Amino acid sequence: MRPFESQAVAGPRSRSPRARSTTEQRTPTAVLPPAVSPDLANAIVGSLADRIVVVDDDGVITAANPAWMEFARTRTHALARPIDVGANYFDFCRDLVAAGCQEMMVIPDGVRAVAKGALSFYQSEYSQRALDHEWCLVTATPLRSARAGAVVAHTIFSRDTSASLFAGAASRDVTSRLITAQENERIRIGRELHDDLGQQAALLAVKLDELSGNARISAARLRAGVADAERLLHELAISIHELSHQLHPAKLKLLGLVATLEGVCRDSGASFTAAGVPADVPEQTALCVYRVTQEALQNAAKHSGAKQIRVRLDGAGTHLALRVSDNGCGFDPASSDRAGIVLVTMHERVELSGGRLRIHTALGSGTIIEATVPFFQADANHQLP
Repeated sequence: MRPFESQAVAGPRSRSPRARSTTEQRTPTAVLPPAVSPDLANAIVGSLADRIVVVDDDGVITAANPAWMEFARTRTHALARPIDVGANYFDFCRDLVAAGCQEMMVIPDGVRAVAKGALSFYQSEYSQRALDHEWCLVTATPLRSARAGAVVAHTIFSRDTSASLFAGAASRDVTSRLITAQENERIRIGRELHDDLGQQAALLAVKLDELSGNARISAARLRAGVADAERLLHELAISIHELSHQLHPAKLKLLGLVATLEGVCRDSGASFTAAGVPADVPEQTALCVYRVTQEALQNAAKHSGAKQIRVRLDGAGTHLALRVSDNGCGFDPASSDRAGIVLVTMHERVELSGGRLRIHTALGSGTIIEATVPFFQADANHQLP
């Protein structure tokens, strides 16, 4: 396929040697062809290392250079759908957002504005954490054609530059997100203490006050009151146990990862299966898998409306592979509020453990969360609660 057609570019007009001045005759001039042929234009574009596509104002890829086609061919295993000619560029952006490249959220709007003629130039940067850990510069310019469209180029920074940019972004983003996650967790714990434990303790205090303040109470009413107080005290103990377990799952050490996840899934009404999981999973790896499962189940219960949630954990060589799927309403990861702190926290947990997390979802089609976590601890200096 010829990736691009290019209009001929007129070269300098020839003039008679007699019309040149002495200065002009002595000045060396570049010898340019009278025009750039379509074949030469295609050869130039095809030789570029930049990944270039032409998209219409709906985001459909109408042409691509060999660098983009090679990128599409070699990343098939990591992408949710094909990204060659005929695919939708905006879907590619949404898939990368779902895979953790949050910078891609704004790029479709910029490219669309250029394709529609509202902008004459657009530029942005994003990190391909989910694909090959490269940092890219995206530029979009209008397509010089009768039809609406934009030429979008992805320029890959050098490996050293990408590493430097990733390091700088990580030092800013991770700190900010961890602080936000910690503050949200403190808010949640405070609400639990006030709304649940506080009210249960108040009810128990009222019941005991009724019993102690009534000297003429009958033996039957006293027994009933004591039984009521015992019930409230038992409920309070259960709530304290549940909150303590959320803060630090002691069962991980006592029962192991598989048994602990089985209990969490049973309490959440989800099915659970496991295969090939070793008994001696390192503590940080087990904690990471446990937290991701817990957050995925809570997110599904609160937002998806799912009637069926399935959790599967497999031991695969040196890694654990977790899959949490539901048949709920799904969501658009590029625009939904659900693509907020919960998903960010899950990505951070898995990445800091040296693993990888992918989210497959769309409106009306349920959600699948897949995490692959190595047995070794990636960085002992970075731990999430």
